[in-house]
Amino acid sequence: MKKKILHLLALGGIGGIESQCADLARYSEEEEHFYFLWGGGVNAEKIKCCTDRVVVRGFKCADIVREYLVFDRYVRTNRIEYVIVQGVSPVMLLFAGILKKTLQSTRLILYLHANAEDLFKKRYILALFRWVSAIADGHIAISRSVKQSLEGICRLDKVTVIYNGTDYKRFDHIRKYDIDRPIQMIFIGRIVRVKGIDLLIDALSNVRYPFALSIIGDGAAKEELIDLVKRSKMQQKICFVGPKPDIEKWLAKADLFVHPARWNEGFGITLIEAMSSGIPCVAFRRGAIPEIIEDGLNGYLVDEVSVEGLRDKLDHIILQRITDPQKFITISQEAKRRAKEFDIHVYAQNVSRYLEML
Repeated sequence: MKKKILHLLALGGIGGIESQCADLARYSEEEEHFYFLWGGGVNAEKIKCCTDRVVVRGFKCADIVREYLVFDRYVRTNRIEYVIVQGVSPVMLLFAGILKKTLQSTRLILYLHANAEDLFKKRYILALFRWVSAIADGHIAISRSVKQSLEGICRLDKVTVIYNGTDYKRFDHIRKYDIDRPIQMIFIGRIVRVKGIDLLIDALSNVRYPFALSIIGDGAAKEELIDLVKRSKMQQKICFVGPKPDIEKWLAKADLFVHPARWNEGFGITLIEAMSSGIPCVAFRRGAIPEIIEDGLNGYLVDEVSVEGLRDKLDHIILQRITDPQKFITISQEAKRRAKEFDIHVYAQNVSRYLEML
């Protein structure tokens, strides 16, 4: 019999969590429900194309009691067996905690998508999380890095690591390696400071070999970074193309994925998407990145979070591609093999098996 699972989310727009839920809606063998508290978006619409078990609310604090009652009624009416809280929004945690207190037969799982230092910047969120954590039936962390960051916050023996997944087949295509052209780099993600795009631009200003970089995404730092590119006189080499729903087409044209995040990344699902496309990734050795990439085998790691460290690694990669193209191709192929371990089907099976054990 199929499990009745409800995913409680904030919004249905662009993002790793939302994208993974859209893949889950398409491929899961369980009865998945998706409940967006604050509104929909592109991924909520994708989910609606796969299932009618989607609720999009327009939550307002003034209506918090009524909104909780709507949520509670949905869970009871649909006889939901598992509620998975996809985030640590105070309202989501509050709703989940009250539900668990009043409907103990429903299993409650807290899903941790980032390291504690980023999840709990405000004390009241940490206090609320600790209360809900104590009554929750389980916790899922997206990496060992995230799990270890929770030490002292919740019981680690209640935390299971399940790596994120993506639709491997969506990015699986025959790749032609054009070694004779300048290396085509790509970044995909939110354009915010923690993603380290400024470090990448500064590093590229001193790279010795020809390159081109496409930056896909949007965010608060975009205009500032456009000005940085102009000051560095690299407008012909670096292009901001905005958010794109068809990222697989952009990845198909790229040679190297650059992920210069300066924070302790909880996982990095765009890395898996790039690797699924047969593109090696370069990133700082921080957070969960070393759990995905092995330096020199299926990608490249930069030990020092600095412009100089990133520049030296990029010089090394581009030179390797020129002087030892077969080595670069081998690393690309190993990246693709590694990515298959994170296929959405593997992810869905892992989550299903975990729920059975609760």
